[in-house]
Amino acid sequence: MPASAVLGRPAFRVPLTAVALGALSGLIALSYHALDGALRGDGLWSYMNLMGGAFVQGSAVSNRLSMATAAGAAAFTVTATALSAATLAVGWPLLRRPKLYRIVAVALSLMWYYFSFRFFWSSLNPALVLHQPFPGTLVGYGILGLCIGLLPKACE
Repeated sequence: MPASAVLGRPAFRVPLTAVALGALSGLIALSYHALDGALRGDGLWSYMNLMGGAFVQGSAVSNRLSMATAAGAAAFTVTATALSAATLAVGWPLLRRPKLYRIVAVALSLMWYYFSFRFFWSSLNPALVLHQPFPGTLVGYGILGLCIGLLPKACE
């Protein structure tokens, strides 16, 4: 019996909910990164500017609102959406066990943090790796995983 039948929804609604939840989770995690940057004195936009520095010319190491901010926010949101879809692909059998699904979502989010900063961003945008606020970034990806892990609850 597929997990979607157990949740009482047609099969296509669960993946669409996962995509929507991934985008919302990305925005929540970005809000955390903005607040973290403001509390550290780097500014609200510093993390998004660092992420957007790979896509927009100019100084990414700044705390002002710019095109790099929009590019970084978009890149993070798209990544969060893809991570939510990947979590659903891995955790599909666990939809009936919300706590276990949430653990898998947090684990995948933290693994994505490690691999993306170790391999992907280090070659694409070294400034992000050099200037990232380590504990804050890790906590942000943990928040992202917790939000993505709410999918079984969102599908009820």
